[in-house]
Amino acid sequence: MDQTLLLSVLLSQLCWSVSLDLQYHFIDKKMSWSEAQSHCREQHTDLASVNDMKDLKNLKAAANGRTDAWIGLHQTSDNPTDKKWHWSQPTVRYKEGEAQWTPGQPDSVTENCVVMTRDVKWNDTPCHYPHIGFICYNESSNTTVMISNKGTWSEAQQFCRTNHTDLMSGLDQHKLFQEQNLTLPSFCWIGLFRDTWSWSDRSDSSFRNWNSHTSINPETKKCAALGAEGRWESDDCGLKKSFICEGAPKRKKTLVKIKMSSPVDPNKFSSEILQQLQKQFEANNLGDVKLTWKKDENQPVFKKQKSSTEKKSSSKKRSSSKKTEL
Repeated sequence: MDQTLLLSVLLSQLCWSVSLDLQYHFIDKKMSWSEAQSHCREQHTDLASVNDMKDLKNLKAAANGRTDAWIGLHQTSDNPTDKKWHWSQPTVRYKEGEAQWTPGQPDSVTENCVVMTRDVKWNDTPCHYPHIGFICYNESSNTTVMISNKGTWSEAQQFCRTNHTDLMSGLDQHKLFQEQNLTLPSFCWIGLFRDTWSWSDRSDSSFRNWNSHTSINPETKKCAALGAEGRWESDDCGLKKSFICEGAPKRKKTLVKIKMSSPVDPNKFSSEILQQLQKQFEANNLGDVKLTWKKDENQPVFKKQKSSTEKKSSSKKRSSSKKTEL
């Protein structure tokens, strides 16, 4: 007998699902911010959060040109010492140990945006100062770009997102700027800012898209609403507005058949096999993937697949059975 026939040929089905974009729902009812939050949590998932430019595009599509609608961003503290530093690029996390502050900086809790000085150090500065150039980052070319245009921090952010990727963010891009040997003509905005704003769904996204005239740390307007051109405005949380909810992310399911040859019964190791496959997906950056075995209740994960000889024998038995019945 061919030695390979001694191996068990088994067949199983593996199911994986991948998290897709957030689903947004524009609700054309007038409610306060807290009322809108309760409605979204009861009927959907929560008030809308926005994690990046792609989410913003989908949010604007859901609004379909309508504005003045609550989203999930709100100010959670009046205490200036509660402010946290963030980078404009939401995928970059601020790390205090990597900060490149000028000695003595930051020096004011009212100065919530950051410029880079000629000696490539960071100073905190009021975000509304209009006479400062800025540095953009372009992801497609992996370069930093010096912009001589003058504007506020929000105007600089909008320019970079429209024409490049975003304001320069993080130590890696800081080092990239130094490697390019670009000369700073004066102070320039970079993507670092601080605030006490948080998302209703408790996501930690640092994505912000304020109108240039909106104060990032208002005294009384503590809730965010979608404004013109997808920009955000802060307003009194008690005002009645339409609002945008987010739904649970839809997950796309894919079914894959796995064929294995093994001298031992892999059902004894099905959990370990699944763990190894999960690690392979994560190692290859294949997204937010969750793997599960697809099986019938009280049935093993792997089932033996009949050989061609067994299939023929089974077919002959069925044929013989039919002749007997006749």
